[in-house]
Amino acid sequence: MIVMKKVFTLLIALCSIIGARAQEYVDLGLSVNWATCNIGANSPEENGINFIGGTKDVYDSKTTRMKNLILPKHTQDYSGNPTYDAATAYWGDGWRTPTYAEWSELLASCSWQWYQYESGKGTIYGYRVIGPNGNSIILPARPKNSMSTFNSASYQCSTPHQSGKYLYVFYYFKEKKGLCKYKHNIKHDLLGQFPPRAVRDK
Repeated sequence: MIVMKKVFTLLIALCSIIGARAQEYVDLGLSVNWATCNIGANSPEENGINFIGGTKDVYDSKTTRMKNLILPKHTQDYSGNPTYDAATAYWGDGWRTPTYAEWSELLASCSWQWYQYESGKGTIYGYRVIGPNGNSIILPARPKNSMSTFNSASYQCSTPHQSGKYLYVFYYFKEKKGLCKYKHNIKHDLLGQFPPRAVRDK
């Protein structure tokens, strides 16, 4: 148990160190500025570190499930609240998880192009999101595993569903026509593991 606690602590420390290298943002011509990388990523193409949705806890399948974690029931948007918001907790004041309205703006106001990047570790997929002013960010798809085929990604959204039992999650997947869609009402439990893409107010 002591070893597991040390591993979990190390993960949090690692997130703080790595995440600090990528605290840059892009003005897409929208209401907020968007971070160039996910938290814990060294480049825009990397997925970064997953957090448990609605908390600042790093997700690790071997340690998190044994923590007996009691998840909060959100009744209001937690964006910018360092108690729950991983973006604020690890990157500091000014950084926060996007709200439902801000994800909606990104989807509606930007051009989305399927992205493919060749790296030393293989091919990385995702979307290049181009803002009204021509600037862009990359939202990488999750690494391939038993639950993914590189064609989809889920990102944290700070806005709760009206029931208070769920959080909205920004979800995209690549269709033949390259469309993006929302998937709502993701259950707020230990399986809710998503990388945050932070924003900053202008």
